Amino acid sequence: MRFHLLFLSFIFVLQGAEKITYSKIAPILRSSCVKCHGPKKKKGKIRLDSPAEIRKSVMRKGIIVPGDPNDSPLYSTTVLPDGDEDKMPSEGKALSKAKTTLLFKWIKQGAIMNDGKPLIRKAGGTAKAPKLDAKVKKSFNDENIVITYYGHYGYGFILRYVEPHNFSKAYKKIAPYKDEIWHLDLSRQRLTGEIIKDLQTYPMLNRLDLRSCSISVNDLLKLNKLKWLNLYDARVSGDMNKLLKGLSNVEKIYLPSNHIGGQMNGLRNNYSNVAN
Repeated sequence: MRFHLLFLSFIFVLQGAEKITYSKIAPILRSSCVKCHGPKKKKGKIRLDSPAEIRKSVMRKGIIVPGDPNDSPLYSTTVLPDGDEDKMPSEGKALSKAKTTLLFKWIKQGAIMNDGKPLIRKAGGTAKAPKLDAKVKKSFNDENIVITYYGHYGYGFILRYVEPHNFSKAYKKIAPYKDEIWHLDLSRQRLTGEIIKDLQTYPMLNRLDLRSCSISVNDLLKLNKLKWLNLYDARVSGDMNKLLKGLSNVEKIYLPSNHIGGQMNGLRNNYSNVAN
């Protein structure tokens, strides 16, 4: 009898320790949330259609506080009383008890994604990206890579001072930290199609500095999740109007100096995100 009770206790412990990952949460988000918070309709500038977009929404809107479901709007708004104007989802059926419980457990465990990494940053910037140790910093300094620490935003990696013949090696060196990179400076470097494609996989990348780079409008349009873009003195091939229309989500863009002048006034009048 004692052994039987111990065995049951062991089973309960195993059940309690079950990890809830994004793969179990994604179906709930797809069926009840993505209609209003997806690529077609970004209500409140919040997207819940992919891990990368969720991470960005956590950064910008604080929708999840890892470890604290009751302070996480993604969960707390789903358990408000019927008739409350803030209750989510705002359209369709309310989430079942089983679904809200799953959301609660997921956030309580840290909102773990399929890659095994939790959403480490809390709303309001109270949680910070992990700091790099001295040995890692020195290895970057030896490659002329400058690191800026932005706390809850993440890191800034400046590759502007890397010699062109060493750029490919230096770029590969920062790859393991892409989930923590908020600002990236690739000024003066040669950008290949492979690098442009890779930049699209940086989930937290917010600011990109491409001063004195050569790049096409078509490649820049692939980077439409940025919020800040510096193209000063860059050699951009293609239609600037097409670029600005396609990057309407970017809050501030510094245009190449060869577009300053009469054309600049027209662009600034037509596009509010063109910086002075």
